[in-house]
Amino acid sequence: MAGKNKSIFPAITHKPSVQQPPQNSWHALARLLGYAGKYGWLMLLAFMLAFAVSAIQVCIPISLGEATTLIFEGITLSNAVNFNVLFKILIIVAALYMASCLLSLLHSWVMNLVAQHISITLRADLRQKINQLPVAYFDRQGDGNLMSIVINDIDNIATALQENFVQLISSCLYIGGVVIIMLAISWQLALVAGAAIPASLLLTKIVSPYVKRYYKNFADQQGLLSSHIQESLNGHSTIRSFNASKAATDKFCLLNSKLQTAGWKARFWGSMLIPCIMMLRNTGYVGTAVFAAVEVSAGAITIGYMQAFLQYSTQITGPLTMVAQNLNGVLSALVSWERVDEILNEDEMTEYSEPLANNEFGAKVAFSHVDFAYDTKKIIDDFSLNVYEGQLVAIVGYTGAGKSTLVNLLERFYEIDAGAIYIDGIDIRNLSRKALRARMAMVLQDTWLFAGSIYDNIAYGSPAATSKEVLAAAEAAYVDEFVNKLAHGFDTPLNENADNLSQGQRQLICIARAFVANPDILILDEATSNVDSRTEALVKKAMRRLLKGRTSFVIAHRLSVIDEADAIIVIDNGTIVEAGGFKQLLAKGGLFAEIYQHQFTADNLDRG
Repeated sequence: MAGKNKSIFPAITHKPSVQQPPQNSWHALARLLGYAGKYGWLMLLAFMLAFAVSAIQVCIPISLGEATTLIFEGITLSNAVNFNVLFKILIIVAALYMASCLLSLLHSWVMNLVAQHISITLRADLRQKINQLPVAYFDRQGDGNLMSIVINDIDNIATALQENFVQLISSCLYIGGVVIIMLAISWQLALVAGAAIPASLLLTKIVSPYVKRYYKNFADQQGLLSSHIQESLNGHSTIRSFNASKAATDKFCLLNSKLQTAGWKARFWGSMLIPCIMMLRNTGYVGTAVFAAVEVSAGAITIGYMQAFLQYSTQITGPLTMVAQNLNGVLSALVSWERVDEILNEDEMTEYSEPLANNEFGAKVAFSHVDFAYDTKKIIDDFSLNVYEGQLVAIVGYTGAGKSTLVNLLERFYEIDAGAIYIDGIDIRNLSRKALRARMAMVLQDTWLFAGSIYDNIAYGSPAATSKEVLAAAEAAYVDEFVNKLAHGFDTPLNENADNLSQGQRQLICIARAFVANPDILILDEATSNVDSRTEALVKKAMRRLLKGRTSFVIAHRLSVIDEADAIIVIDNGTIVEAGGFKQLLAKGGLFAEIYQHQFTADNLDRG
């Protein structure tokens, strides 16, 4: 049978680019440090502590070298060691080690504080930004990818600031201090010892683009896997009922394998610097030891300076290794930051400040020559409609005709391309979205309830509602009829999917939420399409109470719920093709009659 073995899951169409590394890294770093700059005094303190720790660590080998020279000269020249001076030097060295330890701990604590503050600030800014983004943005973004950015990428940035960035600065300061001391002792020996530095920098420059490229791919693959996991968990029952568990597992294994490959490449290119730099360090150490021995023999430097040089040559490559290692972490954080910054730079929903023309019709809600296109596809074309105070208007049409788009435009989830929409004579673009939506309430086909009690979910419609108002709304929506039968009543906890209630019970809670909101304008979008006929009758009773005295829009496939509408608007391809009463449109024999006949036939077949 053709296509029998094909997976019901769509192929992975999004292929993260691995051809180009992230661009504008310096700009991204500057933006990231701009966030850190909000805690400027802490950053300044952290920098001062890093400088102090590096200065102390640079001084320790010199002090130990002086002790070695004192012992060597005391034995070889005078056959007596000045232990008083030696003891003072050792006390100073011990104090330097102790100070370095304490200041390093304080430095780590300060940077941990900065990193956590930045993490909190970033998440708060992302949350605020997401609230300001148009709905169209979420139409093209996977929820799992957004979750990966908000959780994984911000954690990666915080970790890099707390660990990698701190160590990178400390290592650079230490390297700078060591280079200055080595040049002061012997510039010839410093050249020999420092030969590994340019080689290490060249190696880092060659490898860094690969590290960034593969970390970008790794982050993208994390987002794809997160999206699939969330999709599979949300549709778990559907997947099981269609015996598609293997297909879901196969896709998971494919994405997981790609994530593994991307992670392996990122880790490999990031970690290959360390053994290469270690090889350069060992080669430089041997050369420094040989040349330093020659210098000591010639009397150019003391044996203490030779010891300090060898210690420096060993220790400087350690920070060089740390630079390479922590640069790997910083590059990974920059990739994460670019993903965060991409969201922060998205265009927000516009708020109009200039007064727009008032409507001339005197209707409660008026659509005037409205055009709207989604991407390049025109959905609404020159649409006009007047709805007067207290009217119930039903919007009918086949799937894709533009019914739900109208209410999305009314709520300003999308912005119209041309024309205007008025409420009480005011162009809705003159109102803030908060003020606009405060006048409306929606009951949708897909019920949304959050993890909490039934009472909390009803009160969500108006946080300022009293307990009496919430309970009255529950009674008006017939919620109390089933809630009073539950062991915990209105305190019954709901999980995040609210699947411990039936679809009809969830819908009644949503209607009660709309009661609490007490809106001027009510929108019911396929509110009865997912319930059985018995529950539908109860939902209709609740809806009648809710609709009474309000200007309302009802979108419905089931025409039985709109027989009491004041007017029925029939939409096809974004334009009104018919308008009138229920019986009038049936008698007309047009599109409405066609839809009704199809549904009537289907209902009879179901009953048969």
